[in-house]
Amino acid sequence: MANSLNFFFQSDRRSLIFSTEAPAAESNRKQDDKQHEPWERGTGGEKRRWRKKRMLMKKTQRCSSSSLQQRVESLQCHIDILRSARKDALLVARELRGANEAIKAQLSALTEQLHSSKQLTQVAEE
Repeated sequence: MANSLNFFFQSDRRSLIFSTEAPAAESNRKQDDKQHEPWERGTGGEKRRWRKKRMLMKKTQRCSSSSLQQRVESLQCHIDILRSARKDALLVARELRGANEAIKAQLSALTEQLHSSKQLTQVAEE
């Protein structure tokens, strides 16, 4: 029973200590939150984002439909050029693979001839 009363007084004392410290800690925490959360509404970060978004909207509204159409046509032309260049590169790569295979076959045939002539010269020397 004495232990339970002792615990009661200790916990009561702790609650008094914590209750007096709590408001000061909360006020510091609120100030820290305001300083370190730029995503909160009304802060400078949000204002900058909205300003940037408005600027981009104005830029896209300034562009006329004819200039956008010209840009689309230009990009389509560029895509066609890249596609034809890709086809050409694939053809060249295929030709190079074929030439590489032919050279490998020729190299292996010449290596065989070299080995056989070495063997013949060794037999002739003995």
